[in-house]
Amino acid sequence: MKTIRLLPLLCGALCAPLAAQQRHTITHEDVFLMKRVASPAISPDGRWIVFSVTEPSYTEGEQVSDLWLVPSDGSAEPHRLTNTKGGESGVDWSPDSKRIAFSARREGDDAAQVYVLDLSGGGEAQRITNISTGASSPLWRPDSRAILFSSMIYPGATTDSANRAAAAERRARKYNARVFDASPIRLWDH
Repeated sequence: MKTIRLLPLLCGALCAPLAAQQRHTITHEDVFLMKRVASPAISPDGRWIVFSVTEPSYTEGEQVSDLWLVPSDGSAEPHRLTNTKGGESGVDWSPDSKRIAFSARREGDDAAQVYVLDLSGGGEAQRITNISTGASSPLWRPDSRAILFSSMIYPGATTDSANRAAAAERRARKYNARVFDASPIRLWDH
C-alpha cells in the first residue's frame, strides 16, 4: 500500500517539469540527429555492460561513434571508453571480464582492425591485427590466449601479401565492370 501511495507523488514530481516545457513537434532533423545506441555486450561476470553510441551528423565525416561502459547494477553513470573520429563495432569481452576486443578504423589504418582495451589497467587500446583487407567481429577464445576475427579476401589470394597485391591491382584499374552469365541476372524472354 505504501508503494501505491508513493507512485502519484513520484509521478507528480517527475512529470511537472515535463509539462512545463513547451510542446515541440518532432522533425526529420530531430530524428536523424538522435543518438543511437547499439547492442550491449555484457561482461561474462555480469558486472559491466559496454555499448556503442553513435552521434549522427549531416556533415560527412563528422559522425561519431564511441564505446561506453556502465555497471550492470546501475550504481554509476555510463562513461566514455573511446573518443575517436572513426567508429568502433563488434565488441567482445575476454572470459576474465578484464579486457574487450573491438573493431575500429583509426588514424593510419587503411581498413578496420581489431583492437584490445584493458579495462582493469586502463590506457589506450592496442591494435592487434594488421590485415590489408581489414579485421572485424572479434571473438575471444575461452582461454583468452587468442582472438578469432573475420576478414574479406580476394578470390585465389591465400596470403595477406596476395590480398594486398589484388587490392592494389583493383585500385589501379581504369574500369569497373562485371560480367554476369547466370543468376543474379534474370532472363525475361524465356
